[in-house]
Amino acid sequence: MKVELIQPQTSIIPCRCHIQEIKQHEYLIQYIPTEPGRYQLRILFNNQLVQGKTFDTDVYHSLPQISTVRIQQILPNHTPAIGDDICLQSK
Repeated sequence: MKVELIQPQTSIIPCRCHIQEIKQHEYLIQYIPTEPGRYQLRILFNNQLVQGKTFDTDVYHSLPQISTVRIQQILPNHTPAIGDDICLQSK
């Protein structure tokens, strides 16, 4: 088995593809796109494309996500210092 990841033509940052054999004849193929565009995954077995085609994925820019952190209570004499362990809960 051979796997090829074809990145968008405008891509500058390389993207790695990881293959893990879960059990005999069953594989997990993972990649994390580094830039927006169309990624094509080619899976070949005996130099033949599996299912006779590539697996295409379109990747888009994501909007930044805003997360809110609320600190409920810090007692006046217990102000955390750098290096202290603290617990934050997000909502």
